Amino acid sequence: MQKWRVTWHAGARLISLVEYEFLEAPEMMLLCKEKLMRAKQVVLFTGVCIVLCWITAGKAQVPGQKAPARLYNTAKQKLMEGKQIVGATVFSPDPNIYCAMANAGYDFLWIEMQHSPLTYGDVARMIWACRGAPAM
Repeated sequence: MQKWRVTWHAGARLISLVEYEFLEAPEMMLLCKEKLMRAKQVVLFTGVCIVLCWITAGKAQVPGQKAPARLYNTAKQKLMEGKQIVGATVFSPDPNIYCAMANAGYDFLWIEMQHSPLTYGDVARMIWACRGAPAM
C-alpha cells in the first residue's frame, strides 16, 4: 500500500510517494492534520461563496420602490411647468465670469466648447468654482 510521506529538505516541506511501512506515526498525524486543515479551508471558502451569491441574488430580485427622482435641472422643471426660460452662452475660460453669469438670474448657461478655446479642464474648473449657483 502506498501513501504520501512528508520530508524536510533545505527548510522546505516535500511530499513524496513512499511505501506505507516507512511512515512514522508523527508524520502520519501531520499529514492528516494538513489534509483536514485544507478540507476545512475549502469548505469554508465554498460556504462563503454560497452565502455571498445568495445575498446578492436576493437583493437583485427584490422589486424596488420607485421614488420620484429629484429634479436638479431647474430649467427643465420650469419648461415642464409651461414657463419661459432665459439663458446665456459662456465663451471665456475665466471662472469669475462664469460665476457672475451663473448668479445673474439666468435659468441656464450654455458653455460653448465647439467654437471656443475651452477645454474639458477649463469647464470643470468653472463649474467647480461656482457649484451651487442657480444657473449651472
